[in-house]
Formats: sequence, structure tokens, C-alpha cells
Amino acid sequence: MDFYYGLAQTIGVHTLLGLSAYIVLLTGQVTMAQAAFFAVGAYTAGMLTVLGGWHLVPAIGAGALTGAVTACAVGFPALRVKGLMLVVATLAFGEGVRLFFFNFDYQVAKGEIRVGPLGGEGALPSFDEDFVGGAANLDYTERPTITYTPLAGEAFSRRMLQTVPIEVLFSLGQSGWPPDVLLRIAVQRIGETENIAFAPGNLAGEQAFRAEADKLERYDRVIELLLRLQHAGAIE
Repeated sequence: MDFYYGLAQTIGVHTLLGLSAYIVLLTGQVTMAQAAFFAVGAYTAGMLTVLGGWHLVPAIGAGALTGAVTACAVGFPALRVKGLMLVVATLAFGEGVRLFFFNFDYQVAKGEIRVGPLGGEGALPSFDEDFVGGAANLDYTERPTITYTPLAGEAFSRRMLQTVPIEVLFSLGQSGWPPDVLLRIAVQRIGETENIAFAPGNLAGEQAFRAEADKLERYDRVIELLLRLQHAGAIE
């Protein structure tokens, strides 16, 4: 059901974006700022619900009002130019909004997690360093990922080698990623059963190859048993 909710949300957002562009085209002008106004309204509504504790309906209304006020503030001076210069002006505004929210970091503590906008990470919760959820004996290793950002130099290199926080893995699991995939790419061992993907290197020889194959088979067997327990409702 979550998949269909997400699908309806995506269709709705893109439909509204398309209608906003179509209405402007009816006037004979072209603007590139629709996504920026959407971002202002979305961040406003999201922060009011998560940080302010507002109900969803008034938060959406406040977000729409904020986006409309921003559009009026930008539209009046921008409409002094037309044609290509209007496209450039609205495109520059949209890029400015994107960079602002990409670097916007404002989180507050709620219990053992911190919630709120986290720059390029979006609005994912940040767990305290000494907080571990669940009752399983689980070892994990943060692994690097490659992300594209319009940065250069040292900042670009640092962003490329940024590690994946464990709260991101929890969010991926809740969003529908297969648990067996996450267990293979992020978990070093389950109990005494080791994931050979984290082994420091491969030993030569047929005996070493068979030993690694046995480890892989045991780890896959543990994952299969965990999935069966999950399907049976014994674990979440």
C-alpha cells in the first residue's frame, strides 16, 4: 500500500508542476521558478509538522500561502523583463533556492533522535551516537558511497567519500529495500557468522576458495532464516 501512496504522491506533484508551467505558457511567457516555489511551500509544511507539531492540513495551507507570497515577491520584479531574460532570472532564483536548502541544517532533539532539515541529506532523522535500536546483536560497518554534488576541490572530494550513516540504512529498510540486500552490503557479521564481503582479502588456493564459499553459504543461510522469521511475523 505504501508503494501506491508514493506513486499517487509523485503523480500529484508532477501534475501540479505541469499545470503551473502550462498556466504561465498561456500568457506567452516561460518561467523556470515553479520548482523553487514548490520547495519553499514543501519545506514550510514539513517543518511545521515535524518541528512545530502542526496537523497536516493547516501545515499544507501555510506552505501553500508561503509559496504564493514568495511567488508574488519574485514575480513582480521579474515580470519587468520578458522572454529569455525572464527565463534566466527565474532560473537563477530556482538555483538559489536549491543551494539554500541544500545547505540548510536545522534540527532539534526529540527523545533520542534529532529531526528536521539536514541539508543535502533531506529530512532524515539523526540518531544519537549511543543509541542502538532493537534487541539484536548486530555489528555494522559504514561504507563509502559516491554522491554527485555541484562542488569542486576539497569539498567535492570530501562529499564523494562521505560514509553512509546507519540511520540511512534504517530508512532504506522502512522504505521497502529488501532486507537481504541491506544485510549483505552493510552487516559485517550476524552472531558468529561472518559476511565475507568485508574480508580483508582473498587467499590463494583451492582450500581457501572452499572456505570462503562455505562462509558465504552459511551467511546466506542465516539471512534466509531471518527472512522466514520475518514473514512468519516472529520479528520485524
